[in-house]
Amino acid sequence: MTVGSGLRNPVFFILVDGGEVARLRQEIANHGLSAFIVPTDDDHQSEYVGEADERRKYISGFSGSAGTAVVLMEEQALWTDGRYFLQADEQLDCNWLLMKAYMPGWPACYFRPRWLGDARQIGGDFDVFCPLHEGRRENRNIGGAFILGSHGKALSPRGRRERWVAVSAALLTSHEGFGRRLSEPLCFLRREAGCLVLVAVCLDLDVMTINILSRVSASRSKPGMALLAMPFDALAICWSTVLTRKTHTFTTRNPNILTNPSRKPLSSPRSHNDLAWNLRMFLHNKLHSFNLSADLAQEKPWMKSSFSHTDLPRLRRGHVAAQFWSVYVPCESQYLNTVQLLMEQIDVIKRMIAASPEETTLVTSPAGIEAEFHNGRVASLMGVEGGHSLASSMGVMRALYDLGVRYITLTHKCHTPWAECSETGGPAANSRGLTPYGKEMIREMNRLGMMVDLSHSSTNTVRDALETSLAPVIFFALGRRALCDIERNVPDDASNRGLVMVSFYNDFLTCGKKATIRNVIEHINHIRSMAGVDHVGLGAGYDGINRTAAGLEDVSKYPELFAELLRDETWSLQDLKKLAGVNLLRVFREVEQ
Repeated sequence: MTVGSGLRNPVFFILVDGGEVARLRQEIANHGLSAFIVPTDDDHQSEYVGEADERRKYISGFSGSAGTAVVLMEEQALWTDGRYFLQADEQLDCNWLLMKAYMPGWPACYFRPRWLGDARQIGGDFDVFCPLHEGRRENRNIGGAFILGSHGKALSPRGRRERWVAVSAALLTSHEGFGRRLSEPLCFLRREAGCLVLVAVCLDLDVMTINILSRVSASRSKPGMALLAMPFDALAICWSTVLTRKTHTFTTRNPNILTNPSRKPLSSPRSHNDLAWNLRMFLHNKLHSFNLSADLAQEKPWMKSSFSHTDLPRLRRGHVAAQFWSVYVPCESQYLNTVQLLMEQIDVIKRMIAASPEETTLVTSPAGIEAEFHNGRVASLMGVEGGHSLASSMGVMRALYDLGVRYITLTHKCHTPWAECSETGGPAANSRGLTPYGKEMIREMNRLGMMVDLSHSSTNTVRDALETSLAPVIFFALGRRALCDIERNVPDDASNRGLVMVSFYNDFLTCGKKATIRNVIEHINHIRSMAGVDHVGLGAGYDGINRTAAGLEDVSKYPELFAELLRDETWSLQDLKKLAGVNLLRVFREVEQ
């Protein structure tokens, strides 16, 4: 089967840095094109951002880590996701249309047919990422297919940096196969080609979600150059999926909590805080302009992000004495560079902590939490979110323990070769659980004294882990399935002396977009009634969620929750101590032993 024929050789033109869209439109017209695309880049938000990875900022002014710019002769638009709506609105001038990806009522990231009409020539700065690629070489050879990367060159007679942008042709299909579920576009292309089998050697999973099938012609006009043939409906653009973030927090002011709660809020260890991942997303782990001791609610870009809930001043106001920072890397890095990314995230957490030595320090034990409380500092701890980060290696896991990691979430939003997650198809699809090697991983975590977090795990993985683990387990940042029936939440019969930490994320609390502090209390009370007050804690999920329960908008709001619980006579002061952190410290100690 051949896809895309009659393509002409690629042409090149120069854009001077700081140039305007008008210059790009002139080049579009000169080459008989109808549109030009600058697709999303920086798939894993790398710490080093090279010149070639700033092409979207170069043409639009938008500097967020994810976005796709589209320029036509009369319109120009930029698609980005919810992390960057406010930032893009500020950085784009009035000539740009801001398209809010994944939001109801907004078009998907592609050229609508009314824009292109019968156009057949489309330019683009294409750099399609495929999990099969090794590295980011200019030319990638996979099964005889080649993908052309972007180029850079400094030639300006005025001494200014110039850029070469590759332009190739694209063929349009009818829009019958567009906008369907994941598998349908491939079936459509197979039917259209009249073949029984379709082999897509360069199909990126991210690209697949928006129905793009990319293939490069084997004929090239120059050594190292290739043509990119893209049969798609209207035009589909390579769009990197939005990656979910997580963070874990412990809050233990005084572990004994002897103060009068009517005069001073309770304080405790919290779980699950994703600030470290946001450092990668917003700053590419460059901390020269970041200050954890500042009021980030008043600082750009944090003040404009619905994912930003944490800084040291707000931790103080929330009486948070200890915080688990989540070491998270995306599932897309599995089998690629996941361990490298993991090391970079541990590094940025340690650098963040070291920059505020008077206010926070890294600890690795319950005793360390208590000591830092008495020293007047916030204790910082680390946990790894997602077993895919381990590259299926017990050696990596042992090294993480030596680096200070004290919990590992078995799965995130993807299966590992040894453990099954809850978020890839519902209960019927998630029936495998732990493999024998997965059970060995848990036994090694028990031996090391590392907590097992079963958030994101499928029901069968949870049951296998409960049967295998000799130490209590923890569910960070979840709700109860009886109140919100999603596979991610915890079934009522899951228990082994462990702890369920209640999330403040609306979607887990009500299975909807809105929730209040009362919904959080409903989940807390349900867990208490089913498992007992010794097995409930506060998971929150700050900086990894963008819809928090009303009344719990950031880490400073914990006292509001305890104030509400104090109005309930069924909660004693001793019970509130357990909820605030005594339960978590108890599990931590048992795991240590």
